[in-house]
Amino acid sequence: MSNSDNSDNKLVNLPHILLSKIVKELGENIDIISFSLVCKKWFKDRDSYIVFNFNHILASNSLDDLKSFHWNSYRKQIEYSKSIKPNCKLCFCTNDELTIYDPKYVNFDYVLDYELYYVENQPLVIPSNVDDITFSNSFNHSLDLISDALALSNNNVKSLHFGAQFNQPLTPGSLPPTITSLSLSEHFNQPLDIDSLPSSLTSLVFGPHFNQELRPGVLPQSLRYLELGETFNQPFGHGSLPPNLVEIVFYNDVQSPILDAQVIPQSLRAIENIPPSWMEQLDLMPQLNRISIKKLPALIFPAGSIPPNITKLDFGFNASFILHDGVLPPMLKSLKLGRCSYRLEHLFPKQQNSDGGGLELDVLYLGSSYSHPIRAGTLPKFGVSP
Repeated sequence: MSNSDNSDNKLVNLPHILLSKIVKELGENIDIISFSLVCKKWFKDRDSYIVFNFNHILASNSLDDLKSFHWNSYRKQIEYSKSIKPNCKLCFCTNDELTIYDPKYVNFDYVLDYELYYVENQPLVIPSNVDDITFSNSFNHSLDLISDALALSNNNVKSLHFGAQFNQPLTPGSLPPTITSLSLSEHFNQPLDIDSLPSSLTSLVFGPHFNQELRPGVLPQSLRYLELGETFNQPFGHGSLPPNLVEIVFYNDVQSPILDAQVIPQSLRAIENIPPSWMEQLDLMPQLNRISIKKLPALIFPAGSIPPNITKLDFGFNASFILHDGVLPPMLKSLKLGRCSYRLEHLFPKQQNSDGGGLELDVLYLGSSYSHPIRAGTLPKFGVSP
């Protein structure tokens, strides 16, 4: 076979599905282009197997706006690749907010002016490859229009983030049934009914103004992460907290929710800014291994007051507590002491460095108020986190 005719060559005639798999492994777009230039047939058939990598390029970028774009022979393949880019981000804002949410400055694949749909009644079409939606600070409309558009596009959106002004009722069915993450706005303070939140939800963040009762069954059983804002001050009833909850974050530093022992999910592993009433129930949380104690009133922690299975303990920058000898749990790996009152030689006995026992920390922050001498043998051993 001559060099000018390789049409019968087995390598040249590899099936498109195999060429597509090879291109996928290349990763870099310049390598994909180089691969397609190996022979005339591969270049001619480029529509049938080339999909470019757009993980780091916004789907909304126009090739006409890219002054450095010189690959017009691949324009069709690039446009197709943009159209099927997965996990795209969409922002709803007003025309006046475009300078804030412009994709050139913010990592959004699409930016839509919601006033075109809510005020001018234009039909809304949401690209089917969107899985993350952010609503600007000015958005405060019913979600029915958004939900209908998502249903029509057969969308699989996973995350919703609401800006500061959103404060609309969340009726059953108003949120997409596929979302796993929901961040509500600064001003959101609407009562929630059973089925207001989809059963797929795993992460839920309430803003600082939310202070509504969480009746049993309101939070879906799928929920694993819950964040409550500064004004939340509602008691928890039996079934208020879902049974699979792993982490809960509080910001209330005035008065914390009253906790009944039977309310605590056995699945809890982390509590941020733990309320005072929860400190008395630590022995009822067998899987708990991370605690942040930041805004409690001044307390004295005697030996044994912190469960032995705690691996991360953070007393916060503004926490002033008295720590007694032997208070640190044996499995501890990360310790931040804030403004606690203690002496190193009491927290970490000298013999631990000579007999192979004692704590082995990965992280230690002594705190801004510690002013005692650090003598040889008073610091714990340090390991390396896996």
